[in-house]
Amino acid sequence: MKGSEQVPENLFSHWKDFVTFGKGPYTGLQREIFESWQRARETGVDPYRHIIDPGAPGIGKLTDGQAELLTTIYPVMEATYAALRGSGFRVLLADVDGWIIGSIP
Repeated sequence: MKGSEQVPENLFSHWKDFVTFGKGPYTGLQREIFESWQRARETGVDPYRHIIDPGAPGIGKLTDGQAELLTTIYPVMEATYAALRGSGFRVLLADVDGWIIGSIP
């Protein structure tokens, strides 16, 4: 997202509407955002799926590669979150298997 672009005020309501009813695209919403929602739906991502207990065995241990990736990308994640702050969204970094290895906030 370019620094001059604003997060639409109704982004969260558009997202809920899309997740619930499959509606869209929406005026003022960047095409790339809407297309990411569509890809998530097409690949079966369930935004309401329960999250695994962070205390479960093996959870919370990053591989060296994941730690290096997180260290490298974290400044970009912070900049992205700065643009999204107050929108109700968070910035996540997931590995190839979908495990979240970084999150802001």
